[in-house]
Amino acid sequence: MIIQLKGGLSMKYRIVLCVFILLIFFPGNTGLTYTIDTNRESNDLIIHDALMSLLEAPIAKAVGEFYSQSLTEQPEVYPYDIDIIQLKRVNGFRSFLFEITVEVMPVLGPHIQVGKDRLTLELPSSPTTPIKVVKYNHLETYELPPNWKNVLKR
Repeated sequence: MIIQLKGGLSMKYRIVLCVFILLIFFPGNTGLTYTIDTNRESNDLIIHDALMSLLEAPIAKAVGEFYSQSLTEQPEVYPYDIDIIQLKRVNGFRSFLFEITVEVMPVLGPHIQVGKDRLTLELPSSPTTPIKVVKYNHLETYELPPNWKNVLKR
């Protein structure tokens, strides 16, 4: 049964139209996922790698400080192993104070992963202000192989 409304459009048609409009303006998953193809050169990959190069020193310092409590050697973080979790403008549209959250897996020696960490860094708008780590979360600790246990602090 189709109910005709004033104006000639059926109730069924109007419901379908409303649902369609809602789906257009309110999609189920509003989070954006963006993947960069690391197998070929592109502007996105160049920008990503340049940003990771800038972040490498403050990340390495924070990771070194954290793991100095448990290891006698400082683990390394390679720029190609830094995953961006979130990047946002702190003060809104076209502001130049950024906050970036990354996940890293520091390694010892021949790429032996020691853990997984999430860091949030503040990228200031002034080039004279250093990048600073505003949050450090240690997510996981990985067991070292027997021949690397000597680097553990007792």
